[in-house]
Amino acid sequence: MTILSRLVLQSRHLGVARDLADVTEMHRTIMRAFPTCDDAAPRAALGVLFRTEIDDHRKLVVVQSQAPPEWDLLPDGYLAGAQAKDIGEALNAIADGRQLRFLLVANPSRKIARETSRNSQRVELTTDDARHRWLVDRAARHGFGLSGAGHHDGVRLDRVIAPRPIRGASRSRVTVKAVRFEGRLIVTDVELFVDAIKRGIGPAKAYGCGLLSVAPA
Repeated sequence: MTILSRLVLQSRHLGVARDLADVTEMHRTIMRAFPTCDDAAPRAALGVLFRTEIDDHRKLVVVQSQAPPEWDLLPDGYLAGAQAKDIGEALNAIADGRQLRFLLVANPSRKIARETSRNSQRVELTTDDARHRWLVDRAARHGFGLSGAGHHDGVRLDRVIAPRPIRGASRSRVTVKAVRFEGRLIVTDVELFVDAIKRGIGPAKAYGCGLLSVAPA
């Protein structure tokens, strides 16, 4: 089971304004629709991925999950509409060699060592060439290749103005540098590819990144 939901947000709801300004709060609101999970990482355990979109001046959230959501559990008046469907059969029908259109909002970045700490630091990739190389690398890991013609394999790269998530007891802000990739791909390893759709691609999945959406080419 893989459920894809399309949520239309009620723009005048105070909770919507809060969540669009702070993606951590958006994550918390979305997770209210799912059953309590004892796992230390419930988002990953339930396969919950999401991204926000603007469509004809409407505020939308696309949510994918491996568990059925109960959108009625969100605050009263939060949603102007909600649609959900199981895309499991469509994913099972994908085969090697299939060409598809794709959309991915991701956080292209790399880890660098810190001189004064054992922990590494994640830094954004700042050029389109570097971001494209990041996508090519992730494609090879996740069972697909880029099949478009032209510069950057025909992939369109757009920076996304992403809200700043707040996390930690100190409420310190962390900025997610998101990039919207759109183009065409060809499936080279269907098992890896479908797993990437279900699990997401790249870091910051709790912050609205990683959801790979596909459609017939």
